[in-house]
Amino acid sequence: MLTPAIRQKIEARFGQSIRYSKDCEALARSINKVCPQQVSTTTLKRLFGFAHGVAQPRRFTLDSMAIYIGYPNWESLLHSADNEGNNALAAPVAYRQHDAVAQDIYQLHQQLSITQATQSIDVARVEALAAEFGRHPAFIPFVTELISIAGRLGHTAFLERVYSLPGLFDSGTHDPVQLYYIGQAMGLLLRNHDALADALIRPLAAKPNAQRYFVEWFVDEDYLGGYYGRLLDAYHIHKQEQLEDRLFYFALKYRQSQLASDMTGRNNWYRQIKALPLRENIYSILAARYMGICLAEEPDYVYDTASPFYAVIMRFFHATRYDEAVNFLVFLCRELFRGKRPDWLLPLVTTFSQLQRSRASNEIMHWTRNLHNELLIYKAYAAHLQGENTTAQNLLDQIDPHLFDVFRYRLMQEDLAEVRELVNENSG
Repeated sequence: MLTPAIRQKIEARFGQSIRYSKDCEALARSINKVCPQQVSTTTLKRLFGFAHGVAQPRRFTLDSMAIYIGYPNWESLLHSADNEGNNALAAPVAYRQHDAVAQDIYQLHQQLSITQATQSIDVARVEALAAEFGRHPAFIPFVTELISIAGRLGHTAFLERVYSLPGLFDSGTHDPVQLYYIGQAMGLLLRNHDALADALIRPLAAKPNAQRYFVEWFVDEDYLGGYYGRLLDAYHIHKQEQLEDRLFYFALKYRQSQLASDMTGRNNWYRQIKALPLRENIYSILAARYMGICLAEEPDYVYDTASPFYAVIMRFFHATRYDEAVNFLVFLCRELFRGKRPDWLLPLVTTFSQLQRSRASNEIMHWTRNLHNELLIYKAYAAHLQGENTTAQNLLDQIDPHLFDVFRYRLMQEDLAEVRELVNENSG
């Protein structure tokens, strides 16, 4: 499955050759520290030819392998390999000692080794490496691994500097998905280390790069009642001038109150949300949250194709970018489901499926595949509402919980369990 060039890239990132079956165990641990989707030792043994099995690995496995060596997804890795030419695929020349790329990656691996050996992080040295290699794809997994090490060491000085590292967050340098995984590594760390969270919340909330690439991109809804709720409050002190900033904050505080069954807080945040105008060019997730919350709080807003809400929804359904359209629908369905508005959820899911059927079948990006997976919950609920229980059960059977986004994993599991219970009651 793996070409010699790609195998060499993986081995260079790992720091040693994969010669024996047992090497795959250590490689799996290394990959799973960096990537959101877990890759098993058995899968790696098949990929490296130590075991027989399914000829074609699952898509998230290939994407995880690509992310591990600094690419946003498998397509980007293959495209890079194509650009290197046929010779690069035929022979492992990219990582020979004289190659400049190999020298770059060697320095990053060397620094990780020194960090592990000394059990300390030289922040000045890391900043110097960022100035030189921060725009290199391999710097992303380097940083995520350092974040993990810093968490074990309680090294707040380094963690405070992550979003100030030179080159790393320069506009247009890295694919947004890669930068997202830095936020994910930081968020997962703060979930489990209250002392670190207390020390880092204020300095991170004040940094523009952390505001954008951590607070806004890695919205940890599962921990709104924990570190992320506190981080959100600190963020709002620094960023509230723009309408979008206020809507982002108000909508998540509304959700925090909803999860805590705090009706007074929920009403308060809804009043502030409702007072904001809905601009035409607003980001899809913000628009979905806004409309979903308004519909949840206003039962008199009945489903109507003449409704102003319907017109805005159709604009997003017809979005030029398919990933934006499906992203909008998933977040809208989540709000409608939790807000008990099946009268809107059912026709909107049906309409979207009719409008986007051909585009959905051509979608290949792993990120949007994950959204499709989550959308199956609400499609199953829509089928249940129509009395199509067999269809609902078939849709539920297709759902892979391993593909739920980490930052809303618990909430997606709750929605899934609720729909399963409804479907099972009907089946009984």
